[in-house]
Amino acid sequence: MPTLRDIENAEKLLKTRIKHTPLIRSAFLSEITNGSVYLKLENLQKTGAFKIRGAFTALSRLEQEGDSKGVITASSGNHGQAVGLAAAELGMNATIVVPEHVSKSKLEKIKQFDVTVIKRGSYEEVEPLAKKLAHDKDLIYVSGYNHPDIVAGQGTVALEILKAEPETDAIIVPVGGGGLISGIAIAAKGLNPEIEIIGVQAEASSMVYYCWKSNEFVEVQEEETVASGLMGGIQEGSITLSIMRDKVDDMILVEEGTITHALKILYEAEGQRVEGAAAVAVAAILKNPTRFRGKNIVAVLSGGNIEESTFQQLIRETSS
Repeated sequence: MPTLRDIENAEKLLKTRIKHTPLIRSAFLSEITNGSVYLKLENLQKTGAFKIRGAFTALSRLEQEGDSKGVITASSGNHGQAVGLAAAELGMNATIVVPEHVSKSKLEKIKQFDVTVIKRGSYEEVEPLAKKLAHDKDLIYVSGYNHPDIVAGQGTVALEILKAEPETDAIIVPVGGGGLISGIAIAAKGLNPEIEIIGVQAEASSMVYYCWKSNEFVEVQEEETVASGLMGGIQEGSITLSIMRDKVDDMILVEEGTITHALKILYEAEGQRVEGAAAVAVAAILKNPTRFRGKNIVAVLSGGNIEESTFQQLIRETSS
């Protein structure tokens, strides 16, 4: 399991490679909670999401170790873009396996890098396929979450948050495979054991929630969700499962209507254009504002990669 020191080392590695994204106070969310709610704007990060932190950390470690093999990964979009950018900057070959129904905008952004793209299967099928191809083609598989260097890189988000707002009471984090919340939990708890770490998933894609709640691996059928970036389930035995069970204090499920409402509020009240996967963190606050009353809260806006037509449709539907 990565340590706080690993995350601090990742921060040094990433210093000139990523953006130090803003942390802004939300007047609207602060008012409804009678506290202070801040938004960590990873939607403004390179490639439009937090994923570059972990991808660059992991690929840099491979380069430092002198491993000249190419890398392969599975992604619903954001991790693929991050691996593509990191591989390009480090001069490595990369293959990205994406699901058939990947967002058109995310696919186009992946293809801007000199990578091999394989489009096949569902969200649940791309990870096993990428692992098989890694074995068959002698490539290094880099998981989007189940990898210590990925987790360490993502944990740098927490270091930035706590430097800016050291009195933070809780950090609310979107959860897909758990790489982001695992890194944040290790870093935040390492600096302040009393801080509360809260994960959020869509009700329609809630496998990690049930694994965390039951303290065992549970397979749950996924349904389509506006938070598509969180889909894909989680690998049995993933390091993120044990980290989340040990360090995550609460996990919240949010319904589709609340996610789209959060997306609209972020756009109209805060001027932030985010994807559904990022909006779940704010949806958790909207679902139960009294849960956070009087506290200093940070909601991580994990990404902003959403097709314009999809975004506008969601805004219109929420307004009607």
